[in-house]
Amino acid sequence: MSFDAEYFVKYISAVYEDFGEDIDRHENLSFVWDLKDGEMIVKKSIEIMVSKKPFYGLDHPINVFFNNVKNESKPKIRLFIFYFIEINYKFSKKINAIFEVIRKKVKDLFEECLLHYLQFNTDLNAFEKVQWIGSGGVYSGHVNIGLLHAGEWQNILETVDKYPSQLSIFPIKDYIKRQVEYELKRGEQEKMQRFIEHDYD
Repeated sequence: MSFDAEYFVKYISAVYEDFGEDIDRHENLSFVWDLKDGEMIVKKSIEIMVSKKPFYGLDHPINVFFNNVKNESKPKIRLFIFYFIEINYKFSKKINAIFEVIRKKVKDLFEECLLHYLQFNTDLNAFEKVQWIGSGGVYSGHVNIGLLHAGEWQNILETVDKYPSQLSIFPIKDYIKRQVEYELKRGEQEKMQRFIEHDYD
């Protein structure tokens, strides 16, 4: 049975044009990685889904290509993500989209992909436009979000510490340290607020 790649890309374009953010993010389209032209299909589809409409939400629709991927597909996905970063490192919308996939679907590649990104772009303004720890989420009432985010920024700092040319990323490291400090202060404020609320119960 043949697969019409061009038709599939047109279908994705039509669906996303009609439904935009309402597209089913739980749909599993990871079968495309098994196809001969899988990388081309995903690349073209992502271009459409990122450029068509602005995205506001927790899960970018491009995640549908990375839901429940097979282990045998992961080497191909790794190479694709590296290539995607190389050709799109100047475009924050695309980098934000692909790093959301990395954070949520292939977490084990995050450190490697961040260091790969820095090989092509060490501009502070560009770095600040990327949501390295995401844009939020659903947390239980007992989670200290400030301390949680501080830990995530600290992990990013430990990753960039591994970048060979430390002088070129000094502004980026300073930015990350400021994020850690901000979130630690926020965490302390959350702890104080809960203490006050508990005291008045």
